[in-house]
Amino acid sequence: MMYLNDVVTIKLDSSKCVKCGECVQVCPREVFKLSSELQIVKKDACIECGACQMNFRQKP
Repeated sequence: MMYLNDVVTIKLDSSKCVKCGECVQVCPREVFKLSSELQIVKKDACIECGACQMNFRQKP
């Protein structure tokens, strides 16, 4: 199977991120990196499984 480049719909609103790292831990494709900020480092590797979205904790 081949994934198409630049067609992933994943978006990140870092202003809502609490930096818990849950999305980094559950991502099967290591799309995210958490240092001082959460970053998408391998956007084309995303298979849009939704694991990150289901485990994303945001600021109230």
